[in-house]
Amino acid sequence: MAGSVPPHDLPRRRACHRQRPGLQRRPLRHRRRRARRGMAVHDPGGELPERGRHLCARVRTRCGRGLARPRRGVAPRAVKSRRGCGPAAKHSPEPICPPRPCKVYTPWRGRFAVMPRLPRREESAMRSPRFTLIAPLAAVACLVFSSQVTSARAQAPSAGDWPQFRGGTALGLAADAALPLSWDKSPGSKGTVAWRSAIPGAGWSQPVSVDGRIYLTTAVIPGGRKPKGMSGGVMDLSTMGWGKPPKDPVQWRILCLDATDGSLIWSKTVVEQAPKYATHASNTYATETPCATADGVWAFFGATGTVVALDRDGNERWKREYGPQPITNAFGTGASPVLQDGKLLVQLYNDDVGDLHCLDAATGTDLWTATRTKGASWATPILWDNGGTAEVVTGGQGSIVAYALADGSERWRYGGLDTSFACSLGADAEGVYFGTSSPGSKAPAAAILAGASGDVSPGKDGGTNASVPWNRTKSGAGMPSPVVVGDLLYFFGNTAVCYDKRTGEEKYRKRLPGGTQAVGCPIVVGERIYIVNELGKTIVLKTGPDYEVLAESDLGADGEVFWSTPAISGNSLLIRSSDAVYCIRGE
Repeated sequence: MAGSVPPHDLPRRRACHRQRPGLQRRPLRHRRRRARRGMAVHDPGGELPERGRHLCARVRTRCGRGLARPRRGVAPRAVKSRRGCGPAAKHSPEPICPPRPCKVYTPWRGRFAVMPRLPRREESAMRSPRFTLIAPLAAVACLVFSSQVTSARAQAPSAGDWPQFRGGTALGLAADAALPLSWDKSPGSKGTVAWRSAIPGAGWSQPVSVDGRIYLTTAVIPGGRKPKGMSGGVMDLSTMGWGKPPKDPVQWRILCLDATDGSLIWSKTVVEQAPKYATHASNTYATETPCATADGVWAFFGATGTVVALDRDGNERWKREYGPQPITNAFGTGASPVLQDGKLLVQLYNDDVGDLHCLDAATGTDLWTATRTKGASWATPILWDNGGTAEVVTGGQGSIVAYALADGSERWRYGGLDTSFACSLGADAEGVYFGTSSPGSKAPAAAILAGASGDVSPGKDGGTNASVPWNRTKSGAGMPSPVVVGDLLYFFGNTAVCYDKRTGEEKYRKRLPGGTQAVGCPIVVGERIYIVNELGKTIVLKTGPDYEVLAESDLGADGEVFWSTPAISGNSLLIRSSDAVYCIRGE
């Protein structure tokens, strides 16, 4: 890599060294030598683009007692110890980064700027350093946009319907729909883009498809504000909690499209008001995915606290108002409602309350409310059949808690977590599986077996017990929710990671092609896993313990951001961007 880095013409500076009492100051040449050894290019797998490698080589990093700077015309070398990162640091043969944000002197700006901490090599490459959300949160949907509820033992839905977030099972699993393996950019016949429907406003909610109709939500903001991707949003520290809400009224709408050609059947504005709280630059005001049946649609807008039910023709049946939801650092909301057996589950986990409401889907009346410790969460609950008892499993601040679907009583909890949840959980008949991370957390990933009851907390980082057979740190995902296929558990971000679901053994960890992050959740169709990155490239992987890319397809939608989770309508794949919905038709 030395030959790829241009010579440095930076002015020489004296190394920064704070003298400790009682110790003699070391010679300047010795301190300069130490500073040079402290310079590192964090590119263990060739992951940085050429411009990024030059950037790393040209900055001078000051952290702790040392000032790392490059020699003239010499590429920086991988660091061999934690010198310059504090006196208590241990030696490490791997390239490392400081344990806290560094001050980086940028000669082209002539000042110091605070830069976020880069992940260590052993940490999950899926973790977002400053922002973990929405399902987009979709969770953020995922921001950041995330995973809805139904029985883990239920049969996969028919290929024609995708009624709520992550499908009929709400676990990202589909029947053997005849989706295309790959496609090109040109509208036309099978295996190509059948239609593109422009969407007013912005939203990371996943399209849902029932009975030949597609439902989705959007928030129309005066001035046409669109969400930003990772580089312009999540990775930009200026977007962290300092935004202001729009002063003009925002329209929250539910749209109904014809699945055949994407034409608009009806549009309903259910709320119009100025929002009380700002949302993150990468999130939207319509990140929560609606639920639908052949009779109508249910939607939740966390920014206003509005829950609404419409019939098939867009007429209002009932509406509930819970008030705007305050969220940490103005990240915005993202947890979607869940529809199951005539019950509508609405999660209000925010800075003020920690309530899970169960409503009668037909009338909107309260059936029960379960309260937990307040704190933000963007993870949609899942429904798990635990020994014949239907449970609602929620991930929130510091813990996972399961409630009985029938009456809301607490069944079990997994506590002691140092993180909140941006992504939902995975599940099957044998257990519940989770992996999550947030800035400064241990990024845990673990399994909870069927039969869990009471407090199943392992008690320490990486601990296990009878209900928790394995528990890994530095392994949690960022925003995409995990999927379980057979004996394997998959996490995604900018990497694909596969574990044995029973033992936690890592089968592979590979960087996804495309060079950027995936935020929307994966979906599984037969022996294929479809994952869409934020640039609109769809990667299809083969299920199994070996990493195999079957196909890559690019929509070529320059300037659009893709944070929404893809959906299925019949034998077509629906992909939503910041500007439109695309339909890729199969056989």
